[in-house]
Amino acid sequence: MRIDGLICPGRGCTKHKLELQLEHFKKHINDLDRLYVGTLNINIKPYKYVVKEPTYYISYLNWDPSNIYGSGNRDSFFFIRIESMEYITHTGIKKSVDNPGYIYIPFNSLKYNYGGHIIKIWVESMDVVYLTMPVTLIVSDDAISLYKQFTTKGISNYVSSIPKRINKWISKIIQILTE
Repeated sequence: MRIDGLICPGRGCTKHKLELQLEHFKKHINDLDRLYVGTLNINIKPYKYVVKEPTYYISYLNWDPSNIYGSGNRDSFFFIRIESMEYITHTGIKKSVDNPGYIYIPFNSLKYNYGGHIIKIWVESMDVVYLTMPVTLIVSDDAISLYKQFTTKGISNYVSSIPKRINKWISKIIQILTE
């Protein structure tokens, strides 16, 4: 599966969290020492993702015993191996890297395996990274899938121009579809 996106800003707290989590992760995943301790955020709009079969699943990890981050001391994590990654450097050169790292998904950042528009990647150090830098990830088709989010904005505008009795019927359908 090909996932295209753009580098976007994060909140700046993942590096410290990864430092606390790293020793726990190494018990399950043996190639993490080669990765930069920090993540990059990739905006994949208009798509969202669904985790299907992660490469690694680490459940109920007690990585924050002092509860600094208010995580309730137990989080779960999905890791999806990135088979290859392509990006364009700040000088316009296209680069390709095989097996650069993982898509890193703290379980508390999604609901029932459904994620948002942002994918966090944990990879080897890259050249210069800049906001809106185009990135393409290649991952297993079995690991993740993408979907476009259904919106009712355009439909709602159309419904307002329809006679009232039909409008009520269409409004009911929209309500059912968006629940």
